[in-house]
Amino acid sequence: MTAIDSSLTDALRNRYVIERELGRGGMATVYLARDLRHKRRVALKVLHPDLSHSLGADRFLREIETVASLSHPHVLPLHDSGEAAGLLYYVMPYVEGENLRDRLARETQLPVEDALRVAREVADGLHYAHQHGVIHRDIKPENILLSGGHALVADFGIARALGETAGERLTEPGLAVGTVAYMAPEQASGGQVDERTDVYALGCVVYEMLAGEPPFTGPTPQAIVAKRFVGPVPSVCTTRPDVPPGLDVALQKALAPVPAARFASVADFGQALAHAPSLPDTTPIPRTPAVQTSQPVWRSRPLVTLGLVTFILLCLGVSALLWRSRSAQRTLDADLLAVAPFDVLDPKLALWREGLVDLLARNLDGAGPLRAVPPTTVIRRWGGRADPLSAAELGRRTGARLAVFGSLVPAGGDSAHLRATLLDVAAEQPLAEFELHDAVSRIDRLGDSLTVRVLGTLGRAKRLELTRVASLGSTSPAALKAFLQGEQWFRQASWDSATASYERAVALDSTFALALWRLGRVVGWQRIGGESLSVALSLRAGALNHGLAPRDSLLVAVDSTLQLERMLTWAAYRRLLATAQEAVRRYPDDTDAWHTLGEVYVHQGRAIPISETLAAFDRAIALDSAYAPAYIHAIEMAAAAHGFDAARRYAVEYLKH
Repeated sequence: MTAIDSSLTDALRNRYVIERELGRGGMATVYLARDLRHKRRVALKVLHPDLSHSLGADRFLREIETVASLSHPHVLPLHDSGEAAGLLYYVMPYVEGENLRDRLARETQLPVEDALRVAREVADGLHYAHQHGVIHRDIKPENILLSGGHALVADFGIARALGETAGERLTEPGLAVGTVAYMAPEQASGGQVDERTDVYALGCVVYEMLAGEPPFTGPTPQAIVAKRFVGPVPSVCTTRPDVPPGLDVALQKALAPVPAARFASVADFGQALAHAPSLPDTTPIPRTPAVQTSQPVWRSRPLVTLGLVTFILLCLGVSALLWRSRSAQRTLDADLLAVAPFDVLDPKLALWREGLVDLLARNLDGAGPLRAVPPTTVIRRWGGRADPLSAAELGRRTGARLAVFGSLVPAGGDSAHLRATLLDVAAEQPLAEFELHDAVSRIDRLGDSLTVRVLGTLGRAKRLELTRVASLGSTSPAALKAFLQGEQWFRQASWDSATASYERAVALDSTFALALWRLGRVVGWQRIGGESLSVALSLRAGALNHGLAPRDSLLVAVDSTLQLERMLTWAAYRRLLATAQEAVRRYPDDTDAWHTLGEVYVHQGRAIPISETLAAFDRAIALDSAYAPAYIHAIEMAAAAHGFDAARRYAVEYLKH
């Protein structure tokens, strides 16, 4: 056993003897144990340390008390609960047999009669719980046990305790209540849950028992949630023609995206399932309604609610403002520098077209008063060749008084030749021109040399200094190249490829803070169940956050601190918020910075008006419509503040990228 398990064993030795681990999930570990007092085998479920810390013993045990009073043939009872070695636990009967997930893994699709029997028994147990004020919140095959030919619903305890404590938010690290494939839209968007939330989850389970997969699938949790807002609800008859039409109609109603369009209670759903095989196909299938009939509550805080017309006008206003800002002549900032993509004619050097932008921008950012336009902003606004006219236009688009542009070509053998120009955008005159040579394998060293030359030129008029010797925080050329390739995939929203590149960079240099930071982000966005790894990577990046460019340092600091949100005091949160706000102040056209500020707002939602939070994500999207992660919380916010149709518009845009 691990050290934690050993301390737990010692703390429980007078009550329970832990025999072995039965399973481990995202929120808890389950052990087979012997109850010494009652001489029986039990399943001991121990919450992971971060959850135990977040919930607190008093609140958890108070919520567990309600669940412990449930007694029904199709509800797995709760024997005991408590705290041991700083960990929260609860005890259930050990059920011989399997859960529904085990059976689905073996058979994929169940006979219609078997699926209906399991569904009716689960509905019966849920109805009893609902009558006693308990919403499950996490109905899924893993929580449906099959024993003696009957179904038992398990894990009411953890779902209720987490739901009462943390809300139902999908993306809060470590506290996601509910499982994405079975989560109702209002639950995924942080809205109010009730009986109809469990109706939706049970509908997903029934659909999977018949079709062999949940009704909505996708490569990421965010994609699955977005599909729910886009619709329509799929028909189970597409994959199972033998399913009675009446059953398909019942599932369509249970899976309606708006709660008001579903069965009013799980008992009504159970009745429909009982009569479904004999019903003709006459009931109309509900589709996505035009307007949501009830307004959900976002994390139990007051909402700043706008009418739909106001919301549309606001969106149009933001778009018009963005268009004017891009079209109008901007005031040029004498301390702002834009590095243009380099002309690279040899395919073998193609990485460095954008790679030099990443490298030079980060080297130059923070040298004295100098700030660099973020690379992604440059790439999105660049449309020319590396010449004075295109570079001057880039400067005007980004507000930068200074621009660097140039070309990189092979110079025979294994060497490369770099030509670069430092341009005064306002005067459209070169301040200096540079020519450098180095090995093809050391283009990073060429970038560092060019950095020194640029700063030397600017240093005659400004107080500048080169503050970093190792470009981007890694001394490994191979790790640097892998990271730069990852950045290019990142900007293209190719998350799998970006993940692979960042993983390669980290494998080559385990202290590469930027690679760890980016990897933590894409793992959290891309991989179902990747939250724990994302947190660990972000914290590791935060511990190595030194010697980075100011922009990178600010964003890494915010992301890593945000992982500790449940331990932050109000004063610490205010410092965190100030850091995120400083990032958007210094880099007002940086999509990453605005998205990061939105994340800070979301994770301390009670302090920030929902309209302000949504505006941060809207700004990120306006700056870069292909930046898919910014849509995720925007879907949640729009659903909470403006209803289903508003969320659907964001979901449609998200699924395009």
